[in-house]
Parts: sequence; structure tokens; C-alpha cells
Amino acid sequence: MRLQLNEFQQYCLKQHIAFVSYSLPGKHMPITLFSDALDVKVFNRISDIDLQSGFLLSPFQSEKLPVIVISDKNKVEGWEIQLNELPQSGKNSETEISAVFQNPSTFQQYSKQIDEIKKSIYSGEAKKVVLSRIKVLEYMKGLPLPDIFEELVNVYEHAFVYLFYTPYSGIWLGATPESLIEINSTDFSTMALASTKKFSGTISNITWTEKEIKEHAYVADYVRQKLTIGGYSYKESERETVRAGNVVHLRTMFNGTVDNDITAWKKLVDLLYPTPAICGTENESTLQLIHRLEKHRREYYTGIIGPFNELNKTNLFINLRCMKVIDGSALLFAGGGILSESSARKEWDETEMKFNTLIQIIQKVKEKKKLVDELTR
Repeated sequence: MRLQLNEFQQYCLKQHIAFVSYSLPGKHMPITLFSDALDVKVFNRISDIDLQSGFLLSPFQSEKLPVIVISDKNKVEGWEIQLNELPQSGKNSETEISAVFQNPSTFQQYSKQIDEIKKSIYSGEAKKVVLSRIKVLEYMKGLPLPDIFEELVNVYEHAFVYLFYTPYSGIWLGATPESLIEINSTDFSTMALASTKKFSGTISNITWTEKEIKEHAYVADYVRQKLTIGGYSYKESERETVRAGNVVHLRTMFNGTVDNDITAWKKLVDLLYPTPAICGTENESTLQLIHRLEKHRREYYTGIIGPFNELNKTNLFINLRCMKVIDGSALLFAGGGILSESSARKEWDETEMKFNTLIQIIQKVKEKKKLVDELTR
């Protein structure tokens, strides 16, 4: 049986079959894993995972949600796939999550949150705290999510793009620029990615403020310190400006070696996560501050996502530029690092730029669907 990938994805969504389609940065060749009859594993922590390989989605550290792993025993590649038969429906009311709608904060509420964070910074409690917020899109009903996935792959070729569904998580879709770890045999890489500006046409013309350089330096210092504590041999790149769709970031790469061990990825995750890029400079105190100030749940936003031990390769990413789809609406998540120099208006505008990574693609798909509907009337 030969199917277009978007047909198979739509079938899985309608039949409640757990699956993930993803495209690694620079590959443009989607890989899809799916599970018959809810053959999905859930764990309390990443360290509990007992599968040798698969695809994982884990929540932000303070969220009491399961780590979800889809087995890679059912795997197809490409935009056109070949199947012997379609998987069976996975509908099961006992495991299907209830859709929890969350309300976004206003600018005034967001500004007050930043004021509270800056008070904590002035008191010495932290140097940087990552504050997130959500945006609600009401016009998702009827929009084909597989088409959004395909557009994201086409437009954001240097991002990790995915469409993920299980009854434990609901539907998640995203295009994240941030790699947590990449392991190829005994070689590994990780990155310090922070600070955001709107892409204005040429990277060479981008200039960074002292605040933005400091924000990135906190992340780079953290990665450097953790790798040294872990006893890893590594080399560090020069700081560079990199593009991620409609924005640019500061990035430093770290490359080193690991033991040829199937648990090597777990050790690196345990060492590095959560980074100051998604939490803050003092993890325990900033986690408490985030939990107190943010009125929404991050759920799987800023968690970890990606395949592990696939053909001796692991590619795990921080789940940024993502959304959760709920009954025809979508919750979009975005955040930014707050320092003593931060301006509430600038931080708000930065999160708006990050939301637009997905919004401009959604609008494009919406316009295409409208045109097709008009032509077929």
C-alpha cells in the first residue's frame, strides 16, 4: 500500500494512533515512527527509560507529566511511504488525556512578572531567569496539521521539525533551532544558544548589545562548566550569529567525545539539562521562581524531544517554537531570558517574533486551504 505521508499522518490523527514525523536539520527527509494499539511507553524520568532506542518527548523539569517514548520498530521514511497494512485504531478513553485550555497573560501581567524577576536579580537570587508566555490561536479548526508540518520542513531547513501525537501528550507540533545533544558513535556536540533579534536580510549587519552578549555568555559558561565537571574532552567554537527562520541568535558550539555506550546520551542529558537558555542561572531557585510567576503550565514546552540510539546516533533538542493543538485551537509557547537590563516591552516583542515562526506558516496553510476550497466549490 503506497500513501502520501500527509495522508498517513491524517489517518493516524483521526484514528488516535500514536506517531511522530520528524525532520532533522538540513535533511528535508522526514522519518515517521508509529505504534500499533497504543504501544507507547511512559516513564517518570529520562533515566528510567529501558528501551535501547526510540523517540522521546519529555516535559519541562517542574511539570508532573510523563516522559513518553515511541518505539522505532515501525518506521517509514520519506514523503511517500509504503505499508503492508494500516495500523489499528488506538482509541482508548482510559489513556486519552483531557484537553486543558490555558489563558494567556496580558502585557500588564507579563510586565509585572518581569518586575518580580528583576527584584530577585537585584537581591542576588539569580542573574538570569527565563520567563515564558502563551498565545492562543482560535482558527485552527479544519486546518490540516500535516500540511503545516510539511511547510515547516520546507521553510525551516536548519530546524528540527516534528508532528507528534500520543494519547498521553495530545498533539504537539514545532520547529526548534536548539540542539541539546547530538551523538554520532563516539563524537558528541552541544550548543549554547541564546539572545534573539529579528532577521533583517543579512547576518553580517547584525549587531548585539551588551545585555544580549551577557545573556549568551551565561549559557556558554554553564555548558563549559558542566562539561568540565563531567570530565569530557571538548573543543569550543567561536561565538557566531545564526539564523533560525525569521530571527537570529548567538551560538557557541561544543564538540567532544564520549564512550561507545548506549547510555552515553542519558549521562549528557543529566549533566546539561535544564540549561540557562530555558531556565536560568541558578536552576533550583529559578525553577521555583518560574513556577510561582508563570500562570500557565509549560507542559512539554522547553522539554526534550528527539530520537535516541537510532543507528548509533542520538539527536535530542530543546522543544522550542512549538504549539499544542486542542479542539480546533492552538496554544503557542515562547519565552526569553530576563536580566537586570531587560525591558518588558522588548521582551514581549521578542516573544511575538518567536510566535511568528509558527504563525506565518499557519497563515500560509490557511490561505492555501481557502483557495483550494474556493476552487472546488
